[in-house]
Amino acid sequence: MKNMDEVIKRNRRNKLLLLLDEFPREKEFASIIGVEPSYLSRIKGNQAIGGDIARRIERAMNKPSLWMDDPIGAMEESGVYQLEIIDKLSEEERVLIENFRILCHGQQAAMTTVISALAQLAENKKSK
Repeated sequence: MKNMDEVIKRNRRNKLLLLLDEFPREKEFASIIGVEPSYLSRIKGNQAIGGDIARRIERAMNKPSLWMDDPIGAMEESGVYQLEIIDKLSEEERVLIENFRILCHGQQAAMTTVISALAQLAENKKSK
């Protein structure tokens, strides 16, 4: 899962740089997303872009939820399909996905086990 974490970090940084290209001054972008220019400078450099700031950037820039996490071009290539799925998610489902993504590998594995067990119980109850 560490590899996936690295992919998401790289995707978020690439998307941030892509967005910054649209602004002549980084200070303006920092103001729009509600952070200090010094913090923007750090996340533009080597500091990881966490889930909270990624979601804040998406909202401020009118991007779909989880847009920052996907590789450049991925949502555009299959955008209709992905946007339809994202639009159908409830707020609780979106929060669950966002929170799942910030968990460490062991926590994600535990959550997957719990969710699978609960789904199996629901399926068993449904078939009775």
